[in-house]
Amino acid sequence: MRSDLIKALTISAAGAAIVAGVILAPAVAQDALPPGPGMEETMKGCGGCHGVGQIMTEKRSAEEWANTVTMMITNGAPVEEANFDKVVNYLATYFGTTPPPAPGAAPAAAAPATPAPAAPAPAQ
Repeated sequence: MRSDLIKALTISAAGAAIVAGVILAPAVAQDALPPGPGMEETMKGCGGCHGVGQIMTEKRSAEEWANTVTMMITNGAPVEEANFDKVVNYLATYFGTTPPPAPGAAPAAAAPATPAPAAPAPAQ
């Protein structure tokens, strides 16, 4: 009888730990990313399918991140068009090919990730 109670409590505790892990995982993952403009949009768009650990191991240029985010969107990543540049700039700033800004320092202003349309040729 006592062993049944211990087994039931153990199963209940394990279930509670799993539920707590599922609930707390996004908050822990968000805390693991460096704070900066675009962090929330990046977590929302990228954190649902894979952990931030995968993002944090990458080092890509802004163009490479733009291609990656575009590919992820075609696979269903929920990155809104209005947030595309925010996500790409965040990734390029903190997981790019140049060192990220020091903690507490403001990141450098990033250029838009999407190429600007070419200016029309002057009339001749």
